[in-house]
Amino acid sequence: MLKVNRNNYYQRSASRLSSRICKQAQILPITIEVKELRRGGRAILNSRYISIPLWANRTKEYFIYYVIHEITHMILPYGGHSEAFKTKEQEICKRYNIAIQYSKAYPKCLLRHDTGQVVCGKYGYSI
Repeated sequence: MLKVNRNNYYQRSASRLSSRICKQAQILPITIEVKELRRGGRAILNSRYISIPLWANRTKEYFIYYVIHEITHMILPYGGHSEAFKTKEQEICKRYNIAIQYSKAYPKCLLRHDTGQVVCGKYGYSI
């Protein structure tokens, strides 16, 4: 029986996604780590390090969104969760067929950009 280490799978997925986004945004590579965390992830600007909680794998779309959210902090440092931040976050998410409905800084709902189908939150999988 093949045993799959979930941490390794999500670590590889996050690293590939991060590499792609960094190249597209023309920013330096980021060290990204997926691990057990009780709270949310972090983007540490001066060390170019991002942590993603393993629990962010609720759905494929939510995991991708979470990685994009933290990388957006690196693209727009010191931007907090401003309108410019949300615009950049939405622009990147659109490339991965993800649309965001916000509740202040964070999503209340993620949808497929092409169909509008709820994939996480509201009446779908809980955010």
